[in-house]
Amino acid sequence: MGGAAELAVYETFEDIFGRKSTFDELVADIKSFGQQSVLWVCAVIVTGMQLWNRVDLQPTDVYIRLLTLFFDPALRPRLIAGYWSSNPRRVLFHRRQILLIAKLAILHCTGRGIDARINAERFGQVLLKANDHFHYGLLTDLAGRPVSERDDYAKIVMETLATGELASPHIGNLITRNHLMLTRFTDELRGDADFVDVAREHQQATGLSIEEFEALIFAVHSRRRNGQEAVRGTGRSTTEGRQLRNNRDRPREDAGLCRFPRCRSGHHG
Repeated sequence: MGGAAELAVYETFEDIFGRKSTFDELVADIKSFGQQSVLWVCAVIVTGMQLWNRVDLQPTDVYIRLLTLFFDPALRPRLIAGYWSSNPRRVLFHRRQILLIAKLAILHCTGRGIDARINAERFGQVLLKANDHFHYGLLTDLAGRPVSERDDYAKIVMETLATGELASPHIGNLITRNHLMLTRFTDELRGDADFVDVAREHQQATGLSIEEFEALIFAVHSRRRNGQEAVRGTGRSTTEGRQLRNNRDRPREDAGLCRFPRCRSGHHG
């Protein structure tokens, strides 16, 4: 892969089966599974695929292995071909998808139900159906013609803004935005009947105010970043430099995947 970021779109149930799933259908499918098993599978996907990375840095071998678990041999080649396509590449997994599934599992699942870990092919349908519900159909009329009108650009912004998640990958921007969400914007909702004082709950749970916690994040990030720059710039074999290199060269975080196939034979832990 080159150094430039790569555009990708996600596979949907509608694209593959010719009809868009309803949200109630998605909820019903998720509801049939046991809550803990759904959350476990979601965690395996996030860590195995390293979904915090951009698409072209995510592990291909893990992606293929997950497709093998979630889909039958008839559908798998279609998804693999989409993954290797370009302009754009088609992928199955993304963070908003996994967050939606986990949230619906928390809201609707119980401790009883199908174990998603040993019924992975049934869970594959959930992954596709979740992806039906992240677009608004605003770009359909833009296909095959130049983007020229103000409304065209507004539609593109509407469709793509949410995919930026926290608006910027820059750590300073992320922390600033989250600080405003937890302070100024939260305080504006203080009169609501369902208001939760997040800052107070956080302090009671951790013993730290929001500001103190943010200061720790800044300090840790600054120390780690400075250490990395020192290693890259000087090549000195300091203790911190060795640790940074060890962290950088550590094998991919897909240890959870090693347990996934064994769950099929009854090992659920």
